[in-house]
Amino acid sequence: MKNTTYIFRIKCPDAYGIVAKVSTSLNDMDIFITDSSFFSDPSTKSYFMRLKIFSSKGEIEFSNFSNAFNEACSDLKMEWTLENEASSPNTLVFVSKYGHCLQDLLYKNSIDSLRMNVCGIVSNHENLKTISDNYSIPFFYIKNKFRNKR
Repeated sequence: MKNTTYIFRIKCPDAYGIVAKVSTSLNDMDIFITDSSFFSDPSTKSYFMRLKIFSSKGEIEFSNFSNAFNEACSDLKMEWTLENEASSPNTLVFVSKYGHCLQDLLYKNSIDSLRMNVCGIVSNHENLKTISDNYSIPFFYIKNKFRNKR
């Protein structure tokens, strides 16, 4: 039996012990973390997590998960989403002059590390059109009307 994997995204006020509390609560529900990324934004004092998870019991029943997780982590004042990893949301990517982030997103998407249906790329610079052409993704150039911007 292949386990269904889910993407679990969390945003909350930054504090000590977030990773420990989240991983402990998931472990208590027999949920395994197979991949994780997280960062703190000092300017907004916010903490962000993205986890790839699966349950040893098969499908995760949303209401049971929600009740157990909210009870375990209520003091962290989290906003979170849980979605089946197989879903591919429609995505419009906005980029500026440099292509390193765009390249990273498109590469991860091409190897199914980051699932999304890229509907188009929007930029105020034309130099990234070749990247969109290489991936057969529509490119939309929005001319910058402010002449003092570089």
